[in-house]
Amino acid sequence: MKDKALQDLCNTWAQRAQAKFASAELEKDEVGRRLIEHGATCYANCALELRELLQTRNMPTDLQLEKVQENTKSP
Repeated sequence: MKDKALQDLCNTWAQRAQAKFASAELEKDEVGRRLIEHGATCYANCALELRELLQTRNMPTDLQLEKVQENTKSP
Protein backbone atom coordinates (compact mmCIF):
# COMPACT_ATOMS: atom_id res chain seq x y z
CA MET A 1 0.00 0.00 0.00
CA LYS A 2 2.79 2.42 0.90
CA ASP A 3 4.54 1.78 -2.43
CA LYS A 4 1.37 2.49 -4.40
CA ALA A 5 0.79 5.75 -2.54
CA LEU A 6 4.38 6.80 -3.15
CA GLN A 7 4.19 5.85 -6.83
CA ASP A 8 0.94 7.83 -7.15
CA LEU A 9 2.64 10.82 -5.53
CA CYS A 10 5.59 10.49 -7.89
CA ASN A 11 3.24 10.39 -10.89
CA THR A 12 1.34 13.43 -9.64
CA TRP A 13 4.55 15.42 -9.25
CA ALA A 14 5.72 14.40 -12.72
CA GLN A 15 2.38 15.41 -14.26
CA ARG A 16 2.45 18.78 -12.49
CA ALA A 17 6.00 19.39 -13.70
CA GLN A 18 5.02 18.57 -17.27
CA ALA A 19 1.97 20.87 -17.10
CA LYS A 20 4.01 23.72 -15.63
CA PHE A 21 6.75 23.39 -18.28
CA ALA A 22 4.04 23.53 -20.98
CA SER A 23 2.46 26.54 -19.29
CA ALA A 24 5.82 28.31 -19.10
CA GLU A 25 6.18 28.08 -22.87
CA LEU A 26 2.99 30.15 -23.23
CA GLU A 27 4.11 32.86 -20.79
CA LYS A 28 5.15 36.02 -22.63
CA ASP A 29 6.81 37.72 -19.67
CA GLU A 30 10.34 36.39 -19.13
CA VAL A 31 10.21 36.77 -15.36
CA GLY A 32 6.86 34.99 -15.24
CA ARG A 33 8.17 32.23 -17.50
CA ARG A 34 11.22 31.72 -15.31
CA LEU A 35 9.06 31.61 -12.18
CA ILE A 36 6.79 28.95 -13.71
CA GLU A 37 9.83 26.98 -14.89
CA HIS A 38 11.28 27.13 -11.38
CA GLY A 39 8.12 25.57 -9.96
CA ALA A 40 8.18 22.93 -12.69
CA THR A 41 11.80 22.12 -11.91
CA CYS A 42 11.00 21.70 -8.21
CA TYR A 43 8.22 19.20 -9.00
CA ALA A 44 10.42 17.38 -11.54
CA ASN A 45 13.31 17.08 -9.09
CA CYS A 46 11.04 15.70 -6.36
CA ALA A 47 9.51 13.18 -8.77
CA LEU A 48 12.94 12.06 -10.00
CA GLU A 49 14.32 11.64 -6.49
CA LEU A 50 11.30 9.70 -5.28
CA ARG A 51 11.32 7.51 -8.40
CA GLU A 52 14.99 6.68 -7.74
CA LEU A 53 14.21 5.76 -4.13
CA LEU A 54 11.36 3.53 -5.26
CA GLN A 55 13.51 1.80 -7.89
CA THR A 56 16.53 1.21 -5.64
CA ARG A 57 14.33 0.24 -2.67
CA ASN A 58 16.64 2.40 -0.57
CA MET A 59 13.74 3.84 1.41
CA PRO A 60 14.07 5.28 4.91
CA THR A 61 12.45 2.91 7.40
CA ASP A 62 10.68 5.72 9.24
CA LEU A 63 9.03 7.26 6.15
CA GLN A 64 5.53 8.34 7.08
CA LEU A 65 2.89 9.31 4.55
CA GLU A 66 0.60 12.04 5.66
CA LYS A 67 -2.28 13.42 3.65
CA VAL A 68 -2.45 17.15 4.12
CA GLN A 69 -5.52 19.06 3.09
CA GLU A 70 -4.67 21.94 0.82
CA ASN A 71 -5.81 25.37 1.89
CA THR A 72 -7.83 26.55 -1.09
CA LYS A 73 -8.55 29.98 0.36
CA SER A 74 -6.31 32.84 -0.65
CA PRO A 75 -4.74 34.95 2.10
